[in-house]
Amino acid sequence: MRTIVDHYIEAYNRMDVDAMLEAVHPHVEFKHISAGVVNASTSGVAELKTIAQQSLSLFSERRQVIESFEVQGYRALATIAFRALVARDLPNGLKKGQILNLSGRSEFEFKDHGYNLSTHMLHNSINSLFNQPVPLDCYFAAFVGVWDTEGE
Repeated sequence: MRTIVDHYIEAYNRMDVDAMLEAVHPHVEFKHISAGVVNASTSGVAELKTIAQQSLSLFSERRQVIESFEVQGYRALATIAFRALVARDLPNGLKKGQILNLSGRSEFEFKDHGYNLSTHMLHNSINSLFNQPVPLDCYFAAFVGVWDTEGE
């Protein structure tokens, strides 16, 4: 599971939407929660791709770093440090050049599905909590990001 999440975050950091979506279940559910409010949600990979592509223009730089990672059955919980440089003035008051430093939590729920992932993305040694191989047709099916800190 960690390898799948690492691949997703590495692709996110490179702003490579297609690579981000390689491990996403076709019926993925996504929610972005900030200050207790759901401010973005999608259902299905097409909607997630659309919102991911739209967000590319918001930041000239962005980086997520996993600070902690915990597996609970078929769920993975990651504490994330996020840093970004705002690319342009935004309607919410963020200004071009402003640096955002956020801390938050991402929750990934995994679901077995009848597709094989690209072998370049996964290693046969992915292990679950019980040190058992995770099938190569394991996708994350739900993703929730919860952020608690405002930008500088």
